[in-house]
Amino acid sequence: MNSLRHKLPLESVGNQQHFTLHPVLLEYINARLVKGIRHEIVTGKVEYLNRYYLLKAQSPDYIKDSQSFLLLKPIVDRLHEDLHGIRQIEQQFKLIISDWQERCSRRPGYLAGNILNLLCYLNIDLSGYDFSNMMVWQADLQGQVLHQLHLAYADLSNSIFTKAFGGYPCGCF
Repeated sequence: MNSLRHKLPLESVGNQQHFTLHPVLLEYINARLVKGIRHEIVTGKVEYLNRYYLLKAQSPDYIKDSQSFLLLKPIVDRLHEDLHGIRQIEQQFKLIISDWQERCSRRPGYLAGNILNLLCYLNIDLSGYDFSNMMVWQADLQGQVLHQLHLAYADLSNSIFTKAFGGYPCGCF
């Protein structure tokens, strides 16, 4: 840890057994992540969107609120500028999901969970979305209406829902 402290501007937290990055460095990292994910969504060529979660679903509400403010909000704000409205943003997400399902639906990662979190942040109706056979990790679906959201054979690891649900023979809610 001492050698790392000489290379990075770390700050002590509490009784100096825990460390965090300097706020300026954290702000820089967030800005780069937002810029990269925005570019990926616009171009449809995703990497960061699958590699990093934008919202940790099991975190306390105050942490999820902070993650929403620092990551989801700036991404959505930039997408409004780039894609000129909700319908175009929604269409781009559908294209990314469709492409991902064709090419690498069982590839581990956060793509589907991140897209669901962004859709929920935008208050978009999830009816008819198809995330079947996908890794839907870290999706926070508490309080969401999930009628006709297709999740057949989806890996829902670390995703959270309002209520526990049982098996549905059609693979949809």
